[in-house]
Amino acid sequence: MIEMKFRVWYDGQMISPDYITRGGIAYWKENSIPIRSKGIEQYTGINDKKGIYVFVGDILILPDTESESVDVGIGVDVKVAETQVNTLAEVVMKNGAFGVEVYEAGEEWPKGFTAFINSDYAAWHADNLSELEAVIEICGNIHKDSHLLNKEQ
Repeated sequence: MIEMKFRVWYDGQMISPDYITRGGIAYWKENSIPIRSKGIEQYTGINDKKGIYVFVGDILILPDTESESVDVGIGVDVKVAETQVNTLAEVVMKNGAFGVEVYEAGEEWPKGFTAFINSDYAAWHADNLSELEAVIEICGNIHKDSHLLNKEQ
């Protein structure tokens, strides 16, 4: 079962609320005034390779590869080189599942949404969540580092 943790972005600062109502109002001890925030983000239940909690709104570095192939004739391509590259992705919740939204596809991570679990692709990519946790790394969040994602407008 996923441990329920939340964070709230308010005035450009990340705050760990004491509790959040169903209506999206966050409360914390430093300021007993209720604050409504669109920046409420939930813990996904996984950690990155450094053990840091991964929240919706984080930007992850996903390991990927880039291949170079040569056409050897008769419609056959032969891979001659493979380079380790990184794909950046935003952590999102979509259709009731936590996952990543990739804006620029790599060879291993397709453009669009990929769920962390309950997805054939994710199951192929990492047999279990501990394998995924061993390779992903948080490099920022959408509030301070959205320029990293190259979202199409």
